[in-house]
Amino acid sequence: MKVEELGVPEEVRSGYLDAGSPRGTVAWTPLQFACALGDEELAEQILAQDEHQLHSVSKTKYSYSALHVATRFGQASIVDSLLKKGAMTTTPADGVVGASPLHIAVVQGNMPLVQRLLSAYPHGMPMTKNGTTPYELAKRLGHVEISQVLQDHEQRAQNKEQLGNWLASIGMVEYAPQFEEAGFEDVHFLLANGLTDSVLDRMKIEKPGHRMKLQSLYQLKEFLQVEDEDEAEQEEDDDDESSGGNTSDDEASEQGLEEDSSDEDSDED
Repeated sequence: MKVEELGVPEEVRSGYLDAGSPRGTVAWTPLQFACALGDEELAEQILAQDEHQLHSVSKTKYSYSALHVATRFGQASIVDSLLKKGAMTTTPADGVVGASPLHIAVVQGNMPLVQRLLSAYPHGMPMTKNGTTPYELAKRLGHVEISQVLQDHEQRAQNKEQLGNWLASIGMVEYAPQFEEAGFEDVHFLLANGLTDSVLDRMKIEKPGHRMKLQSLYQLKEFLQVEDEDEAEQEEDDDDESSGGNTSDDEASEQGLEEDSSDEDSDED
């Protein structure tokens, strides 16, 4: 399909398409429409004419971007294409629920899309407005395999952050990529097993002083103790906040995501 074949030249020029909402409140960009159809060629044509549509949420009820729509309709090849182009992987602050494309893939139980989208979140999980992660959502919905994949990804992201923080604290953060590439991102494993000369050789760390510092795991034990103390304090603060907070927030988020699936269907027909 070509842009001209949409039969709505005025809407294409203005950047919006009526999504058929009986309330007249939902409008899509042409790119969102192409994503729902699964028409990758049309999506490419539209982006060639207006690259700003890649990040536009238009007037969709839940502040959906093109990537949200492609995920919602299970269009894997378009999801891949949009990710390569740098599509927005979060939801604007003014979104109703704040669900990311990854949250949507989890709600649908779509493992292939979950795995595709994870590449867009190398530093940890996105959260809804009330702080619900895709992992927490998967557990609540009973998607066991998806929750395991997300938990593994989340743990790896935390390990990499912790490794980077330790290396930065001793002035060696430039070696973080070598540690990660060699599979030594888990600092607890490092503390238990140490680093040998052969490992440092493979990581191409040559300066004698740097090798000695790293091989001695300089200040790593102290670093972990401080982190444990900070984490314990944070947990206490979170417990205090939750005891006086609204216990229905998570339920509201999940309900919003599920309503999203049915509401967008009716609005898009």
